[in-house]
Amino acid sequence: MEYHQVEWPNGKVIDDWAWVVTPDYVNVVTETEDGRLLCFRQIKYALDRPALAVVGGYMEPGEDPLAAAKRELREEAGYEAAEWVSLGSYAVDANRGMGTGYFYLARRARFVGKPRATTWRSSRHSC
Repeated sequence: MEYHQVEWPNGKVIDDWAWVVTPDYVNVVTETEDGRLLCFRQIKYALDRPALAVVGGYMEPGEDPLAAAKRELREEAGYEAAEWVSLGSYAVDANRGMGTGYFYLARRARFVGKPRATTWRSSRHSC
């Protein structure tokens, strides 16, 4: 995290404006071949209980957003999808420097093998 000095149009100065540096990321809403939506249970530090989430993660430096989305779907869920639809990209918190999120709909996804990610325990669920 960084702190920036920010001057507002009215001349007010804030000396310790919090600025968070994070990589761009992807999130994937996944529809399986049989019409279910795919999600998994995850534990996050800031939450007091497990939560359901869609596939997603940070992009590698220089990585194409669609390539990152496909990689994350395979790594986290063990799925590949026949059809990909971009849902857009958005500056998530432009006041704080939080990066850009790229969002996709993966359709006609099928299970192709064990997820590659080993950093979390998961179980597949229909959302």
